[in-house]
Amino acid sequence: MPRISKHLAPNVRVSITPLYLRRSGGIEALNGIIDPNTPGLCFYGTTGNEVVGSGNRKRFEVRLDALPDRTFVFDGGCLKFRGERSNEGSDGEDPDLLEDAVEEEMEEEDEPSEDEIDLCWEAGQQTTDVRLSNPDEAFNGRCSVRIPRGSSPARYFVSFLPMEHIDSVVIPAINLHAVTVMTDWVPVTLPEYLTWIALFIIMTTTLIPDRKAYWYKGDFAFKPVINFSTWMTMERFDAINKMHIFVVPDGTAHGYDKLYQLRAFIDAYNEKLKEVVIPGKYLCVDESMNQWLGHGMPNLKKIPRKPHSIGQEWKTVADVNTCCIIRLDVTGDTLSKKFDDVHPKTIATVFRLVEPWFSSGRTVIADSWFGSPAMVRALKDVGLFSIMQVKKKRYWPRGMPMEDMVGSLGEEVGDVKVVKSRIDSVFIASLRDKKPKCVIANAGSTTAGNTVSRWIDGQMHTFTSPMVFEEYEVNKGAVDTANNRRDNLPSFHDVMKSYNWEIRCLAFFLAVAEANAFSAYKYVEGEGAPHHFEFRWRLAQSLLDYAKLMRDGSLFDSPHLRSRTSTGRHEITSLGKLPSGDYRRLRCIICHKRTQNSCLCSSGKGICRACYTRHLSDSSS
Repeated sequence: MPRISKHLAPNVRVSITPLYLRRSGGIEALNGIIDPNTPGLCFYGTTGNEVVGSGNRKRFEVRLDALPDRTFVFDGGCLKFRGERSNEGSDGEDPDLLEDAVEEEMEEEDEPSEDEIDLCWEAGQQTTDVRLSNPDEAFNGRCSVRIPRGSSPARYFVSFLPMEHIDSVVIPAINLHAVTVMTDWVPVTLPEYLTWIALFIIMTTTLIPDRKAYWYKGDFAFKPVINFSTWMTMERFDAINKMHIFVVPDGTAHGYDKLYQLRAFIDAYNEKLKEVVIPGKYLCVDESMNQWLGHGMPNLKKIPRKPHSIGQEWKTVADVNTCCIIRLDVTGDTLSKKFDDVHPKTIATVFRLVEPWFSSGRTVIADSWFGSPAMVRALKDVGLFSIMQVKKKRYWPRGMPMEDMVGSLGEEVGDVKVVKSRIDSVFIASLRDKKPKCVIANAGSTTAGNTVSRWIDGQMHTFTSPMVFEEYEVNKGAVDTANNRRDNLPSFHDVMKSYNWEIRCLAFFLAVAEANAFSAYKYVEGEGAPHHFEFRWRLAQSLLDYAKLMRDGSLFDSPHLRSRTSTGRHEITSLGKLPSGDYRRLRCIICHKRTQNSCLCSSGKGICRACYTRHLSDSSS
C-alpha cells in the first residue's frame, strides 16, 4: 500500500485510480459511463470524515464526482491529495468536469511544464519517403566485408581483433608486469598469445568439469580430441591468464580513471571494426551486456529486464545485413567523453557510435531508450536518417505532441494515428497492434504495407501495417542477433575463470570478435557455410595452424590465410614481409627456386612467376 499523504484531511480534493476503486466494488456502478481501462484515467472526489482504521492507518469517507449519490471508504494510501476544496465548488459538479479533470491529470503527468510542449504538429499521413524524393542524400547500398572470399575462419577472427595493438601494447605490458611478479617469467609472443586464445575456443566446444583433462591429466574418463600439452603446458596457460593486463598498472591513472586499463584497447578495437565492415543502409543501435557477478568492476550495473541482468552495459551499433557489431561504447563512465559537452547524454552516446558514418545518408534503427524528437533531429543534422521506437515512461520525451499518441488510438486492432511536424520531415505514427506501438522517424512512410494477422483475445485480427512499422520491425534485431550468437553457445566468459574483471572484459571482446567472424563468414561465403558450433571448431583448429605458421616464420604479418580447400580462385600475389622488414621468400613448390610470390589458392606456399602458368594448367586438369 502506498504511503499516506500528510496533507490528507476531511474536506479536501483527492483522486483515486480505477485499481483501488475496483477493489471497493464501485467500478461496476460506472458501467456504460466510463471505460475503466482508459490509460491515465483517475476519479476525483472530496473527502468526508476520517474513519478509524486498523492499526495506525487513516481511512476517509470519499464522495466521488462521478458518483455523487454514493459514499465510499478508502484507505489513505489509495488517495492522492489534489488540493484544498474550492469555496465555489459543490458536491454536485457538472458531469463534464470529470472529463476535464482527467485531461488535466494526463497533461500534468505527461508534460510537467509548458516549455516542453511542441505545438508544431499536425495530423496527416506521411505518404512520401524523403529518402526517395532526395536520393542524393540517402545511402541504399549493401554491406561490404573486407575479407577475401575463401579465407579460413582464423583469418576472419583475427580480422576483427586489433592485432597491431595486441602485439605492440598488450603483450609488452603483460611481459613488463609479469617480470616484476615472477622471476622465471618467459616473455609471451604473439603466436603463443593466439595459441592461448585458440585453446580457450576449444574449451567452449568441449566443456569438461575437470580442467586437467584438457592436458590429459587427472582421473576424468573423458578426454578432448586435442591434447593441450601438445601446444602449451597447463602451468604456462594459467600463468598467462593470471598475468594478463591491457596496459602496465598505474596507481595514479587508476585514481582518476577506473577504466584506464581498457581505454586504448577500446579505441583500437573500434578502429579495427570500422576498417573490416563497411555497413549497408541500416545501422541498428542497442545494448549488449557483459555479465559479471564478481566484485571490483567500476561500472557494474543491474538491469532486471536483461537476460543477463548484472554486469557491464555497452551501447553498440550493428550492421543489419551481417549482424556484425561494428562499434562499442562503454556506459557508466565517470569521465567526460566526446560530444558530452555539447549534447545530452543519450544523443552524445549515439553520436559516438555512428560518428564514422556521419553525412553518409544511412538510416539509424533504435528502440525506445534512444527514441525522441531531439534524437531524430540531431541525427539529421549530421546526415543520418532515423526510425526509432518511442514510449511513454513517466512522461513522453520532450517535444512530443500534446495529445497522447497511444492513448488516443481507437480500440480496433490495426487503428493508426499519424502526426507530422510543421517545420521538418519528422513524423510520429502509432499503431494498435497486439501491444500499442509508436515510432518517430524522418524516413519511411505511413502508406499501407503488408497484411498482418494477429491472434488476440481468442480472435484472429487482420489489418494492414504502415510501411514504417514494417521497416522498423525487419531491421531492429541486428544487435540482438549478435548478442545471441555471442551468448547462446558456451562462450569465452564460461571458460575464462578469473576474479579479475579485466579478464571478463577480454572475454567479452573475444566473444564479440568470434560472433562477428561467424556472421561475416556466413555473409561472405554464402551457401555451404557451417553452423555456428562447427565454425567454432574449425576456427580453433585453423587458429592453431595460424599461430604455428607465424611461430615458424612461414606466415607474414598481414596474411591472406586461405582455407585448406581450394576456392578455385587463382591470382599471383606477394608473400609479404617478415617482421624484420625483408621480403619473405619460400621455395617454389614446382621448380624449388626461391621466390617472393604465391597463388591465392595455395595456402601461403611459394609459386614463382615462371611456374604460375604450369600451376594453372595443373589445377584445371
